[in-house]
Amino acid sequence: MDNEKVLNLYSDNVNISIEPQSKSPVKEKKEKINPDKVIGKSKIIAIILAIFLGRFGAHKFYLGKPAIGFLYLIFSRYQIIVFLCVCDCLIYIFMNNETWLKEYGFKKIPEKKDD
Repeated sequence: MDNEKVLNLYSDNVNISIEPQSKSPVKEKKEKINPDKVIGKSKIIAIILAIFLGRFGAHKFYLGKPAIGFLYLIFSRYQIIVFLCVCDCLIYIFMNNETWLKEYGFKKIPEKKDD
């Protein structure tokens, strides 16, 4: 330890040790998703379902969120659901493909082993 000082604080039942942080913090590596190696729910189908059957929650059922889809179905007679469907549609359109694959159930395709 090059001139690093550790500060120890003692109280009745508390022992606190404060050490200085290292100068080069470890950066977390973000895992890039290769779209060729993953499969998942289609963004186009989700957008089409949100446009035409979104009032009944079809897009939520398709994306694997049946509880929210059931709420859309129950409250389908109210206009707020139409607003929520438009919001969902816009979110799906402007969502990054990598974020889409992370959020909506991507699965890695198993690699074939050549013997």
